[in-house]
Amino acid sequence: MTGDSGESKTDARDKVFQSSLRDYFERLGPTGLSYFLSEVDPENFEESLRGMITRYPEIPTLRVIYAKHLMETGKPAAAIEQLRRALKRDESLAEARLFLIQSLAMIGRFDEAAEYCRAFLKRDPEDPYCNFYMGMIWDRLMHPDDSRYLQKAVALASTENDPEEVLENFAYFAGAVGFSSHEQWVYQKWAEMQPDNYTPLNQFGLMMESNGNLDESVALYERSLEVEPENPWTYLSLAEVYRSKGEHDKALSTCTRCIEIISEEASEESMVALREVSHLMKGLD
Repeated sequence: MTGDSGESKTDARDKVFQSSLRDYFERLGPTGLSYFLSEVDPENFEESLRGMITRYPEIPTLRVIYAKHLMETGKPAAAIEQLRRALKRDESLAEARLFLIQSLAMIGRFDEAAEYCRAFLKRDPEDPYCNFYMGMIWDRLMHPDDSRYLQKAVALASTENDPEEVLENFAYFAGAVGFSSHEQWVYQKWAEMQPDNYTPLNQFGLMMESNGNLDESVALYERSLEVEPENPWTYLSLAEVYRSKGEHDKALSTCTRCIEIISEEASEESMVALREVSHLMKGLD
């Protein structure tokens, strides 16, 4: 009897749990559920998302999420079909329009991307992303109006609730399609717009380091430290550049300063930085 009673209690708890889970997913909706799946089961996310699209074909945002996944996994051509189908169902989806332009640019279909830019700008001429994409694509097509769109994009970004996020997205898109000169231009404009923000300086410094422009990278990290002198990650980045330049004494002194800053703050992030700088110092012995 005791065993049967125990099983009944377990079954009851399971039913309550399953009911609560169903209610939770219903509140999330299919789009929220797709994001949930990306977190709890990333290995099977694509298969799960295809199943969600089959089950809820009337929800175009699921195709947009799937397209974003395809773009991030190096399949922009496949993303284009999903985005077109999403826009056919709901042409007001701004994210779908922008992802479509980006996907076309990623595979070099710049004329087609420009056509979509023109169409979308007629719908929303004050969209900062579409203006930025139009400026970059027209620059690639050697159109004389490219700078007008780029300048307008930055001006519009400054009026957004989170200008930093918009500018960071500009730089990401430029890098994703291989427009390194535009990526560099965004970081420069971002630094001018927010002179007290070290983020664009660090990102620009990392870009210069990746391109082998080590002196420029050092100068940018030094400017960043003038803005925020207590950032251990900037010191770590600067030390890595000094190591690449063969200036080990400067690298060691920079690592030492990094450790001094880390020792003043006991946090999980500082411990990660400590491991990184310790590993770097071992390579300098």
